[in-house]
Amino acid sequence: VISSSVLIGTLFTFLFDTDKGVINSFLGLFGAPAINWLGQSSTALLTVCIATIWKNVGYFLVIFYAGLMDVPTSYYEAAEVDGAGKVRQFFSITLPCLKPITCLVVTLGIIWSFQAFDMVYAMTQGGPGKSTYTLVYTIYNAAFREYRMGYACAVALILPSCDAFGVFLIKQFMASVPDELLEAAQIDGASELFQFSRIVIPLITPALISLTVFTFISAWNNFLWPLVVCTDTDMQNLTIALSLLKGKFTTDYGLVMAGSTLTFVLPFLLYATLQKQFVEGIALSGVKG
Repeated sequence: VISSSVLIGTLFTFLFDTDKGVINSFLGLFGAPAINWLGQSSTALLTVCIATIWKNVGYFLVIFYAGLMDVPTSYYEAAEVDGAGKVRQFFSITLPCLKPITCLVVTLGIIWSFQAFDMVYAMTQGGPGKSTYTLVYTIYNAAFREYRMGYACAVALILPSCDAFGVFLIKQFMASVPDELLEAAQIDGASELFQFSRIVIPLITPALISLTVFTFISAWNNFLWPLVVCTDTDMQNLTIALSLLKGKFTTDYGLVMAGSTLTFVLPFLLYATLQKQFVEGIALSGVKG
């Protein structure tokens, strides 16, 4: 949820390293030869996919957990009275109630797969050859390495976007504010500003906290935009600095782990402090079953 794609990509590069990697060391215990996971076309894309799935599964689990909190317990109580077992309850109650959130997760997963860049840049930089090229990496390579701006703009037209997630979250949460409260305030002569500041804002506070945490973590872990616009090394963020610690031929993984810790600590502390409010904001908004 809180780790940047560059951090995860760097760690998985270490795990799948041909000579020092944990995966090859484990396979070597059984006599298997070392595999160049990121150096051959047949395994490079699979390795990047594994790292990407591991990166995103935590966020999706938070959304599913929020959806489970919204399933009425009365459904399960009625099912138990009717003699339904746990398996039957799962397939007849839990899964149908989670259908909207499952559609959301699948949609976000598809969109994010189109937007994949950080993980590819950190692990393979599109190689070997072009076996791990994605849409965004194709745009970046065409625009800023080959200087084919027309081609890059044409490819960018088919790139989906989910930047309106925050607007959707707040809109859905505000739609759940009871009209009775606002009508009662109007009868008492409260102005629109008073209703907004004393009724709406307190009720949508969990959603605001969720959006604040989500926005901060996204900005903290942002990689592509700083990579494009920050030409001064003093202005580059920690995510870019972490990617630069990886050498072309050899990498000091001790230094990489130290840098990974620095990029992870602040988002972790923020999320750990506001985790309850973050999940509550997701659960009480429209992002639920």
